[in-house]
Amino acid sequence: YQRRVRGRKMDRIHQQSAHGAVHSYSTEERRGFADYINQVLHGDPDLKDILPLNPDSDDLFKACSKGLLLCKLLNAVRPGIINERKITKKKNPNTFEIAGNHNLAIAGAKELGCNVVNIGNTDLSQGTPHLILGLVWQVVKIGLLSQVNLDAHPEMVAMLDQNEDLNTFINVAPEINLLRWFNYHLKRQGHSRQVKNFGSDIKDAENYLVLLHSIAPHVVPKDAHKENDPRRRAELVLQYAKQLDCAKFVTPEDILAGNEKLNLAFTAYLFNRHPGLEVINDDVNQKKALEEAERLMAIKFEEEERLRKLRWEEQERERQLAWQRQEEEMRRRREQEEQARLRSWQEQEERIRGTLDAEQNAWRLKMQQEDEERARRIFEEEEERRRRAEELRQIEAKQEATRREEEERRRHWEAEMKRREIMLQEQELKWQQEKKFEEEQRRLAFEEEMRRKEEEALRREEEERLRKEEEERLREFEEQERMRKLEQDKQLMALELQRQEEERIRAEQMELERQRAWQQYYDQQAAEELARQQAWALYYQQQQTVQTVTTTTTAQVIGTVFPIPRLIISVIRGRNLVGKDRFKAKRADPYIVLMHGSIRHKSSICKSTHDPVWNQDFEFRNVKEHEEIVVNVFDKDTFSKDDFMGEIRLKNVNFVHGNEQWFPVHSRAYKHDKVYGDLLLRISLAY
Repeated sequence: YQRRVRGRKMDRIHQQSAHGAVHSYSTEERRGFADYINQVLHGDPDLKDILPLNPDSDDLFKACSKGLLLCKLLNAVRPGIINERKITKKKNPNTFEIAGNHNLAIAGAKELGCNVVNIGNTDLSQGTPHLILGLVWQVVKIGLLSQVNLDAHPEMVAMLDQNEDLNTFINVAPEINLLRWFNYHLKRQGHSRQVKNFGSDIKDAENYLVLLHSIAPHVVPKDAHKENDPRRRAELVLQYAKQLDCAKFVTPEDILAGNEKLNLAFTAYLFNRHPGLEVINDDVNQKKALEEAERLMAIKFEEEERLRKLRWEEQERERQLAWQRQEEEMRRRREQEEQARLRSWQEQEERIRGTLDAEQNAWRLKMQQEDEERARRIFEEEEERRRRAEELRQIEAKQEATRREEEERRRHWEAEMKRREIMLQEQELKWQQEKKFEEEQRRLAFEEEMRRKEEEALRREEEERLRKEEEERLREFEEQERMRKLEQDKQLMALELQRQEEERIRAEQMELERQRAWQQYYDQQAAEELARQQAWALYYQQQQTVQTVTTTTTAQVIGTVFPIPRLIISVIRGRNLVGKDRFKAKRADPYIVLMHGSIRHKSSICKSTHDPVWNQDFEFRNVKEHEEIVVNVFDKDTFSKDDFMGEIRLKNVNFVHGNEQWFPVHSRAYKHDKVYGDLLLRISLAY
């Protein structure tokens, strides 16, 4: 029978088996594990008829009863632990194929480190809820905690105390390290409380909110944990976790009930997605700790490999000894049976000697039948011996195949290590080439700026010299004109004194003529002055056209003519750019890459800032109307690929802005990137 028990802490279902034992399981755990399986195995073509599981029903137990889902889950947690070719993937497998899948799942779970005592293929085929949930929980727990180590997260060295032994830290259980990570963030935020378990210490959700603020301060407010209502705090935890794409395993009721399994799974999922740990590159102690951690992890891996080989050899020896003991026991049993048969035959022979002749014939017939039966048994024993020898050969073949698989995994690991080393060397070479290219660009820019300044100085000197020469000629011309006028005035006055009497009658006429002459002279001087000014204006215009290139911004041009001979893009600065570094508290080392077709320009790198300042100009030639210029922002990383921080696509409609303008960065069209921020650009045209 099945009975549901509801309470404030937990919703449990009790079931009674055929033997009278009563077992119970939690519906919250069933829901949490079903959600996790839906996420991990989403998109598997072999499970399209099974997934998604309904978390509020018994779909999980029905799906596990066929064995395929358990095999797929084990391979998702540790790829290759079960050979895919041995798994039966038919839609409607028979009883023997289902039993084969369950045997593969039990063997894989045992190799993974799960406790499979009292779990058989019959229990799994019947869909026994408490056994399936127990096995699934072990697999999920191992999968979630497999990343809580220095090999997967070397930044965990930030949690080391000052005098703590690194070797001891490496060998600590993942659950303890997970609690330590939780308390590390609580201490970093100055919180007075500490967490010692995943049940009562976090069921009020206050510590959860402090942890979420520490790992994601841009999402969770600092004072979120000061909410008075515990249920409201639990709802806030799930709300912020959903924004971080981590709302898995738990509900507000699970947090308030203090469900240790689901809280442990939720905390491990948070650690895997957002560890929130940082390693300062300039800290020599942390660098040494990282190197020591890598060395110790390599030693630990070698030791585990050695111990695994020793365990395999020990198991092989035990199997050989078991087979030998079985063979010896069978041989001894056969000898005893043969001796017993011989004694029985002798006794029968002695009794039969005293019987009548009629009974002797019957005895002979009976002995003949016994001989035939003995021959038949001996033949069957020989067949059984041959069958066991064949099984022994098959086991040896399987052991040899296992050894070859181990050797193949070891070669694969060595090849992977070599590939990583080559990748690091290539990244170092690429960084050196980029640094050399940047230095060459800065040198060329400096030489170009010095040449421009020299040309500007020469042009100004030449203009100043021409201006002084022109002023000198004007002063000489004015002085000559003044002397000529004085001379004419003297001559006219002399003539007037000498011929005063003679010209008295014609004085008025001469006065009018003289006035007309002066008017003509002034008109001529004005015309000459105007022509001289026009000539100098034309001269200045020709000089300016020859020595300088007139830059006309797009704001001063009525219409842009394509193709544009020279397009100058000035990258001034950025603001509020997203941080990508895991080891620098989300700090960034941004730089700009501008691309136009095959032309590519790169800016300098601004270290550890979200608001970089570049003030660099980049020139593109022959820009056509339908073409666009892509401005990419990257975060410089030393030991990994540079992170993408956003892009801006400039088209022909953007080439009419002559002043500085803020442009927001966007994600790539084919990929959803988490980016934000703005760039200040100035676009100008040069003809």
